[in-house]
Amino acid sequence: MKSRPILVAAGIVGAVLLIFAAWLLVQNANDDTPAENTAQTDNNSAAMPDDDVHQQLTAQPAAGQSAANPVQDFTTAGIAAAQAGDVEEAINAFQIAIAAARDDEAALPHFYLGSLYLELGETEDALTHLEAATEANPSMAMAWAQLGNAYLASGRPLSAIDAFNQALALAPDDPALLTNRGQAFMHIGDEAAFAKAKADFDRALEINPDLIAGYFNRGAYYMRVENWEAAIGDFTSVLDIDPAQPAAHFNRAMAYREMGETDKAINDLVLVLAFRPDPDLEAQAQAMLEELQAQSDTGSTPSAAPTEETSSGE
Repeated sequence: MKSRPILVAAGIVGAVLLIFAAWLLVQNANDDTPAENTAQTDNNSAAMPDDDVHQQLTAQPAAGQSAANPVQDFTTAGIAAAQAGDVEEAINAFQIAIAAARDDEAALPHFYLGSLYLELGETEDALTHLEAATEANPSMAMAWAQLGNAYLASGRPLSAIDAFNQALALAPDDPALLTNRGQAFMHIGDEAAFAKAKADFDRALEINPDLIAGYFNRGAYYMRVENWEAAIGDFTSVLDIDPAQPAAHFNRAMAYREMGETDKAINDLVLVLAFRPDPDLEAQAQAMLEELQAQSDTGSTPSAAPTEETSSGE
């Protein structure tokens, strides 16, 4: 069974919490008008605040103190809990913020909660909250971007492309968005989509020549069209930027194998295993290494059958 080239997303889901935490703190510092302390039911919230939380939301400020802003306060608390690894507390805080929010105020806690669910691999919950975030604030580019990531994770590349298009309409020169939309095109599985993927990867690398995911995914594209030398060039570019990328070594090993350069392929596979990657990648690398070593011992030549990307539709 032939191994398939690995694709990587340009945006790291966990990093979103750190990026937007800084933005939220700035918003807190600049916001002199507190929101009303009125909790309301939200159809996308998994839980409503209990009596103790309700008292926190509706408590009146003491004399000389400013009124609380429960949406921002509980969103900030959710971010802190997520960064500390307390998932249950983070989810609870974001849900409370959603329950307290009015209209577009709900966009940010929905976004954070959806991003957290996506990081946890709970894609349906992620989609529920990320869709709610884009409905609450259609101008929030990162919400559209993360919605695209969630659609892609759930095997719906066409919907992912639509979401990335919305994000790119708001941030047309974002290389991560271009790279992730290109990855979605790669999952469509036809030649026209592959061409669009290549155009997105090229544009992303024009904007950011050091974008690892751009080289990585363009290398996977070149493998799909059997341009082994170009694939090796892109995976080498990944490793020039960051040598600690076992998946890049694995993909380059596949390209070397297809070119009949068994010794170079074996060397890359040995490096993959030295990094102690995740179990799936480790198993694939070990199987390919044993195959190539056996072929090397017998003097046989590995087949040059093309690797294939995963195709999926909606």
